[in-house]
Amino acid sequence: MFSKNLPLVFLIVVFFLGCKACQLMNDISYQETILEEVPELPDEELIKRNKLTDLADNFLGKKYQYAGKTPKTGFDCSGFMYFLMKKVDVKIPASAAAQSKVGQKVPLKNAQAGDLVFFKKGKNNRIFHVAMIYSNEPEDLRIIHSTSSRGVVIDELYTSKYWEPKISHAMDVLVENRP
Repeated sequence: MFSKNLPLVFLIVVFFLGCKACQLMNDISYQETILEEVPELPDEELIKRNKLTDLADNFLGKKYQYAGKTPKTGFDCSGFMYFLMKKVDVKIPASAAAQSKVGQKVPLKNAQAGDLVFFKKGKNNRIFHVAMIYSNEPEDLRIIHSTSSRGVVIDELYTSKYWEPKISHAMDVLVENRP
């Protein structure tokens, strides 16, 4: 009786294996598409981006200080970015509004560690805050910044009810250093 159904069993097995193989090919194609979206960086730039996040880690918990630009005094948001960028030989202005005009705009989904993200508020959409991209994974964009209430912290941007609606744009300030 089993031998009569053998061809049918064989066809069912082949059908399911074929579907699984198609799914695997689709997954590989999707992964290749994702990888193509993020440009490959020169090694020196990748090292600089990693250095920025490693350096920023050292200041987690550092107190907020209005107009502060050093670890000794504490940092405000733009002073923290100014300090970090100076440590990797990238020159940016001191204020968040001026920093928001430096570099090259990047879509937030393509922003990478070391890029800056700016926040707006008010009727005029005035830039009032800046943070640095700490990591950017699908559905998980982490920023490091100095806040007036918590000092230097890492926040998940997409789940923040306070920061997410205020996003203005992201800038790659390391672009000036590319060949």
